[in-house]
Amino acid sequence: MDLRQLSHYVTVAETGSISAAAREAHVAQPALSRQMTALEEELGVNLFVRTNQGVLLTEAGEKFYRQSRYILTNLELMKTSVQDIGRGVVGQLRVGLLYSTQSLVKECVAAYRRTYPEVRLHLRFGIPQELLEALFKAELDVVFLRSPVLVPREFASCELATDELVLITNGALDPAPERHYVTIDQLHGVPFCLLEHSDHSSYNDYLLRACARNGFSPKVTAYGADASALMRLVRDSFGIAYLPASVLDAEPEISLGLYCKGIDGLQVFSPISMVWDDTPITPHCVRIFAENVYARAVKNRGEGEYYDIKHS
Repeated sequence: MDLRQLSHYVTVAETGSISAAAREAHVAQPALSRQMTALEEELGVNLFVRTNQGVLLTEAGEKFYRQSRYILTNLELMKTSVQDIGRGVVGQLRVGLLYSTQSLVKECVAAYRRTYPEVRLHLRFGIPQELLEALFKAELDVVFLRSPVLVPREFASCELATDELVLITNGALDPAPERHYVTIDQLHGVPFCLLEHSDHSSYNDYLLRACARNGFSPKVTAYGADASALMRLVRDSFGIAYLPASVLDAEPEISLGLYCKGIDGLQVFSPISMVWDDTPITPHCVRIFAENVYARAVKNRGEGEYYDIKHS
């Protein structure tokens, strides 16, 4: 018994005629008749009652027809589902991101899901080294980080956008409410909330060095585990923060009443990078997502030469 026999049997059962089934299946009637006889002999039961008008299914034949139809339908579904995976239409996409990259990631994911709504999405927040470790362990497919970060050579990466580091403040804490920017000297004695993880120490370092050049150290009143925590501290007036400007767009409910200001004489940019495992066995839906994000970044910036994808 093989799938071809099952398919022919279903055709005979549905047409009620071996001759009609032979025409539909494009096989010779005698050959099809021999197939049905061989099938009955293999099963040891009569599947048909043959009449002058055609064939009728026996009780066993009815049962065999339903089961054969079920098998063939599911076989077709199986083929379609596997082909969909191959085309990247279905599958799972596991994305890791920093809190401070989520504005860009939300846009990229939303654009991707409009075309590939059947791909299951998993989002995971973390700090850079945690996300890279998860990528290395194949627990994540793509991660969005901020430079500078040391990316292992086995991963592909590309810079997508740049984001200026700015002061995040509210009206009560603003050291220069009458201006659109703040000088370094005006930060003397102002309460600050800084990131505590070494992965983000470069943010702190830029500010600390600038203050040191002007003869003072920032007045640090609180530390936060991530940008989200710092935003809440600023909202509650524990101090101002030094973060990428786009964090204000990450969660509007947290940033309500907060705004950003540049520091005169200190202009620092924090590039956002995408890192992924680009190998021959990378799922097609992951590859399509990475390609779409890359293409979107090039289109948005209009500077294709800036976005060099780096491979090992």
